[in-house]
Amino acid sequence: MNDPKPLTPITFTLTQKDIRRSTKMIEEFPLQREEEIVAKLPMKLRGLVVGRKFSSFILELINDIEVLYEVLAKEKGLSEVNRKRILFALNYFIKEENEIPVSIGILGYVDDLVIIRWVVNEIIESSPELLASKQ
Repeated sequence: MNDPKPLTPITFTLTQKDIRRSTKMIEEFPLQREEEIVAKLPMKLRGLVVGRKFSSFILELINDIEVLYEVLAKEKGLSEVNRKRILFALNYFIKEENEIPVSIGILGYVDDLVIIRWVVNEIIESSPELLASKQ
């Protein structure tokens, strides 16, 4: 019997069209939704972790959410664009229906990770000091 071949990791990236669309949505994101988004985050995270085995991408997702939340909560002088980026990413995570709906199971979080990781990378590129001690 042959040994099974290792799975080839699948990588997902945003297309330029996705980046343009997301950037426009960030620019238009209403800052007044911050309290609502932050209030919904714990329940969404509980739904993600309760009764699940943790794959590496879920751990990455949780870590990135924690990093973004900490920056949002602790950085008093956070620029408007970075605040909007973070809120956009967290809002994408808490939404039930998005590009890949969570209703299909664990793979429904892949797009959440891609969006959140893109936002983390955008913040690292534009304001590395915000995440220097958190990565």
